[in-house]
Amino acid sequence: MKPIFNEEKIFLEKCLGVKIPNNCWRDGSKIYLNIDTKPAIITFKVENNKMHLKNNRIVKIENDYVTIQKTKKKQETIKKLTIKEEYIKREDYLMELEKESIDKTIEYINKYPNYEQRISHFIFR
Repeated sequence: MKPIFNEEKIFLEKCLGVKIPNNCWRDGSKIYLNIDTKPAIITFKVENNKMHLKNNRIVKIENDYVTIQKTKKKQETIKKLTIKEEYIKREDYLMELEKESIDKTIEYINKYPNYEQRISHFIFR
């Protein structure tokens, strides 16, 4: 799953003909409100080089809240988290992943000392 950045959001809205809340997440052809919000709020498919909307669960977007159709009879209003709020909510888990990544990198460098190493990094602001 990856965050949908503004340029991609504009592109998806144009292709699908729907309004997408800011700071959503995409996994293939499914768009999620927050990382842990199931089911997907929008699903689409790509056929013959065109995007087709399959399902749009969004009922209303109002400031930081989005009302979605959970089932035929049930709606739910969910607070839309920013990427920074998502990070803070999962900070302990992400720190564990970071430590694991660093440990694996060190292990790899020690295992292959004669290989040229290229390490990229990302700074979250």
